[in-house]
Amino acid sequence: MKLYHMQEELADISENLKKRNEEIKLKINNAEGVQADKLSEYSKEIDSLLTTIAATKEGGYILGETKLREDIGSLFGSINSFPGKPTNLQVERISKLESDLNRVKKKSSLLLNMKY
Repeated sequence: MKLYHMQEELADISENLKKRNEEIKLKINNAEGVQADKLSEYSKEIDSLLTTIAATKEGGYILGETKLREDIGSLFGSINSFPGKPTNLQVERISKLESDLNRVKKKSSLLLNMKY
């Protein structure tokens, strides 16, 4: 269940970042000069974080591009398809993915709480 909740949390973060980025891009169209540059930089930071969350290339996971979302999903699938309890390696991998998710949560919180 932990991986399932991690996947849900990551989806929520991603959705919130995408919504914020859409708002920023609309404001860029109406801004000029320094303000437009600041908004553009802000949008680039959000885009950068979004690329660490999920595969962005067409075909993504199929082409071998894996990001946090794909890593969590892959581990979730392998644990669910295994008849026994999770292996030690899988449990260690969950801890690593939790750490990665916490970094994403911290950075997204900073970006979403920025005033623009």
